[in-house]
Amino acid sequence: MINRIFCATVAVAMSLMAGRLSVAAQGADTLNRTDAQGRKQGCWQKRRSNGKLLYEGYFKDNQPVGLMRRYTPDGTLFVELDYSCSPVRARFVYPNGSTMAEGFYRQQLRDSLWHYYTESGALRYEERYSMGLRHGRFRQFYANGKVMESAHWERGRLHGRLVQYFDNGLNRSTMTYISGEMSGDFKVFYPNGKPRVVGFYVNGLKQNEWTYYNAHGEVIDVVAYDRGVPQGHSDMAEQDEREFQEMLRNAGKIKEPDLDDIMGMR
Repeated sequence: MINRIFCATVAVAMSLMAGRLSVAAQGADTLNRTDAQGRKQGCWQKRRSNGKLLYEGYFKDNQPVGLMRRYTPDGTLFVELDYSCSPVRARFVYPNGSTMAEGFYRQQLRDSLWHYYTESGALRYEERYSMGLRHGRFRQFYANGKVMESAHWERGRLHGRLVQYFDNGLNRSTMTYISGEMSGDFKVFYPNGKPRVVGFYVNGLKQNEWTYYNAHGEVIDVVAYDRGVPQGHSDMAEQDEREFQEMLRNAGKIKEPDLDDIMGMR
């Protein structure tokens, strides 16, 4: 019954837009029709082998128009695609119905602004795309709404200043990327705002002097690097290196919702 209501609602909406009420007048029971050229027309539904809906939507001349919905194998709504927008607006949902992610597709590629949420509705991530590639500002948020990380992507690569924050709003670290590779200043801070480490990268390798501080801002070690190789032993540098490598591996990365080939529904 719900599926029929969906089809009837979409059909009426599309008919009003096109000025042809006769399409809606055919009724919601007329599903999965093709024209003489074999093109999909009107309301379509596709089911899985278990009888559960895979997708439902409205087609005109074999192209989706209006709202299309895709479901998980157990029949739960997973994503809504609004083809009345250009680019196409997408909304992924959790099993409880709340929004998991929302954004846009252009030519079946992510585009423009995307937001990702927790099940309770808190914003987790914000990022921008250009034809499938991350392009523009990326931000990750704490549960309290404060920014955890801010970075800039250019054509799919980190480029520019990346800043990670403590939940009190102070900088946790700052680093510079050029075309996806670390190059430039690298700084790590204590929660009180004092510097913990100040160094420099060239083409992804540590270079020149790296200075280590205690929480009071006093220098406790200095290590010189030449193309990533320390010119001397330092327990402090080795200890911090493990933490910093984990920090760098996670920089600018997010866990996106499983798309499950949602665009292959035609």
